[in-house]
Amino acid sequence: MIRILYNFISLGIQMYWWFSGLFGNQKSRSAIKGRRNWEKKLADLNLNPNPIWVHASSHGEGLMVIPLINQILTETDENILLTFFSPSGFKHFKHESKRVKKLYLPLDYHSNAKKFIPLLNPKMVVFVKYDLWMNFISEIINAGIPSFCFSIKIPIDHWYLKWYGKCVIKSLKKMKCLLTLDEKSLKNLNTVGLSNVKRCGDTRYDQVSLHHNPVLKNVKKPCVLLGSSWDQEEANLASVISNFPDIQFIVAPHEVSNQRLSKIKNQFGENCALLSSCNSGELPHILVVDRIGLLSELYSDSDVAFIGGGYTGKLHNIIEPAAKKNMILFGPKIDHFPEAIEMEKAGFAKRITDQKELKETLASFVTEPDKLKKMKDKSSEFVKKKRGATQIIFEELKPYFK
Repeated sequence: MIRILYNFISLGIQMYWWFSGLFGNQKSRSAIKGRRNWEKKLADLNLNPNPIWVHASSHGEGLMVIPLINQILTETDENILLTFFSPSGFKHFKHESKRVKKLYLPLDYHSNAKKFIPLLNPKMVVFVKYDLWMNFISEIINAGIPSFCFSIKIPIDHWYLKWYGKCVIKSLKKMKCLLTLDEKSLKNLNTVGLSNVKRCGDTRYDQVSLHHNPVLKNVKKPCVLLGSSWDQEEANLASVISNFPDIQFIVAPHEVSNQRLSKIKNQFGENCALLSSCNSGELPHILVVDRIGLLSELYSDSDVAFIGGGYTGKLHNIIEPAAKKNMILFGPKIDHFPEAIEMEKAGFAKRITDQKELKETLASFVTEPDKLKKMKDKSSEFVKKKRGATQIIFEELKPYFK
């Protein structure tokens, strides 16, 4: 009964994409087009026999798998097929190696799974985080193909742990190893009888560079950077920024459309200027980054990173700025982001609930520079200690390589 309901959900996803695509949703249209004629697209990739198949949901999970892909390419001669569920993942993921190919994963119908697995005939299958598709997993297990999942996060209220998740747990027991993001997930999976579980941690700590390389000239200190910011972060900062003429501010919005940039310029006033219009001289009080792809480099110039998404429960990457010795700020909705909670406990990250709290926090950076320096040092040391997840995963896969 649960399996029938699951298949209806897969059909519902397809119907949603079709209808939203008809009404102009570009993401849905990309998903439909990307999966069309998937058998021919798979054949056209000209994959070597028995590749390693890695599946990621979206772009974020694609970034998480990069350290593992790089280690596989370095230490073996294996080839890799990376599949994506989301158009954003497929579109934005790029890798220089010709041994890495990418494809949209066909929808999780039983008929698709029965065709896909024999056509690909993978040596092993690796799922990233939580994008587990039960019809595909059943066929993988039936074919005797070793399967793994890493950086999996399962809270105590996850549906896998409910009575109606028993069919999923039955399949997970037959996978070679489930490598969890945290200790809580490991214990939660143990409670439902899973013994093939091991903690690996977060591969994103292995991905970020600890190299500190400032790229802007004449940056005043302290420097506060709004990274991947949305409306709430920008509104809070705009309300208090006039109180801090001696702080350098950089705003790097999540979207850089003309409409968003125009709104930001109006919001911050005459002391605001776009990066593209600045010469090599003194920077404006508020520098707005109007190009994508620069954020990871700019963290080397900042002392404090106020990261977007914390007011909507969709916090953006905070590991990258921590690796570049930034004190971290974010909105209060971080319950689903264990790295944010850990950084807060470590003493170099802070939740900002409102404008008053932001004003007090920024004031402390000016009046207590030594305290800010200590927090910056804590951040990079924290990231160093968290590295190593990729090696743990690689050791689990190692026996199944050529």
